[in-house]
Order: sequence, then C-alpha cells, then structure tokens
Amino acid sequence: MKLDNIDATILSELTINACASQVELAERVGLSSTAIARRQKVLEEEGFIRGYQAVLDLARFGLSTTVLVRVTLESQNEKALKSFEAAVIDCPSVVRCFLMARLITPALARIAFGHGSPDLSAPCLPRSSPTPRPALGMIIRKSKD
Repeated sequence: MKLDNIDATILSELTINACASQVELAERVGLSSTAIARRQKVLEEEGFIRGYQAVLDLARFGLSTTVLVRVTLESQNEKALKSFEAAVIDCPSVVRCFLMARLITPALARIAFGHGSPDLSAPCLPRSSPTPRPALGMIIRKSKD
C-alpha cells in the first residue's frame, strides 16, 4: 500500500491526538467520517498503525525530572542482553529502555525521578546484572512544580 496525502494527514492527526473521533478527523481532513473510518481501518490492517497509546504526565506521579542514560554493555550476546533486560525491569525508576540496533549506543534508558536532585551515582541495577561501562547521563526535562 502506498500512502497518499490524505493518509499522511490522518496519521499526523492521530499522532497529535490518538483519541480523536472519526467525526473530528473528518472535519480536520476534509472527508466524511465513513471514509475516515475505512482509511483508518486499512492503515491499521496494513500495519501503519500498530496501536494507540496514552501519554502520561509523569509529574503527576511525582516523577519530575527525566534523564536519558546511554549504557554500553561489556557484551551484547543473548545472555547479557536478557540479564540486562531483567535488571532494568526490576528498576522502578526506569520508565522506558530501548535497544539501539547494535550501534555505538546499544541501550538508551529514560529514567524519571521524584522531587529533589536525583542521585545519578546510585546504581539501580543489581551487581549481578551485566557490568555496564561508564554511562552518559543528561537531564533533559524538569517539570514545573
């Protein structure tokens, strides 16, 4: 399936508001709600839309600072990656973790902290997890109190 401008507009609108009704999308795109429903279903069936997500306001959970951390493991074999994944799952401050396709930055974790200054030196991964090399941390967002 090849996307046209209308499909691209529908996808753009859904990226902004995944909860938009087909009537709302129809008004924004300039088609009938029936045509929108048909196109949206095709976009889902063809895999252009894999699902819909809620974007959470982490500050409402007391997680006011977001940090991106680059982690380089000593090994990227299956056992090391599974061990690292298990350790990250047990770390409550990690909100998301990505494997970056075996590039220079193999894992990127988004960590959210509560009020006050985060202690970036305090490890949340147990000693039994694969030993990461020194990590790079950057505070990228501080919520307004």
